[in-house]
Amino acid sequence: MDAIPTYDAVIVGGGPAGSTCAYYLVKSGAKTLLLDKVPFPRVKLCAGWVTEPIWQILELSPKEYPHGLWKFNRTHIHFRGRDFNLKAKGYFIRRYEFDNFLLKRSKVETIGGHHVRHVSRDNEGYWVIDQQFRAKYLIGAGGSHCPVARAVFPQNKKLFCGTQEKEFEGNLEEIAAFRAGEDGEPQILLERLVVNIRLNPD
Repeated sequence: MDAIPTYDAVIVGGGPAGSTCAYYLVKSGAKTLLLDKVPFPRVKLCAGWVTEPIWQILELSPKEYPHGLWKFNRTHIHFRGRDFNLKAKGYFIRRYEFDNFLLKRSKVETIGGHHVRHVSRDNEGYWVIDQQFRAKYLIGAGGSHCPVARAVFPQNKKLFCGTQEKEFEGNLEEIAAFRAGEDGEPQILLERLVVNIRLNPD
């Protein structure tokens, strides 16, 4: 039986966090593997803008980015009936282009279409992923449902309520009627959510 391939680090999740981590690891000379459950490029609808500090972390300037950018200078926030108009420089991006670009730029060895199901440690303290890969360091970058987090950290029994995002195609006239700022300026609409929880005494 062939030995399991061994790496300095295995990253699970190929989004901006995973690919940026891979970029720095590969740059430092670490033998790194990145796994993602879907092949890239892949559709990703959320978080379609990048602010100035993120470009600095990425060691990338907007001028060096080869895909479409749409610059904005203000952000509008609506909360509890009040509107806030804030200076906030950034760029809209298309996530399927942006994420794929970052992953390719990292030059990390990548396996797409691999859904991580089992994580354990061997008797040398190395992480073993699905009995197929082995690494000294294991990095979970798979978001809120990251298989590394589920495998390594105990589940929190407390229920958390955050935000829920809904994507839908809007009517242009309706959008124009409710727009707080100019076209191309992001808007964040925050609503209070009250949740009633009934506990069963049994």
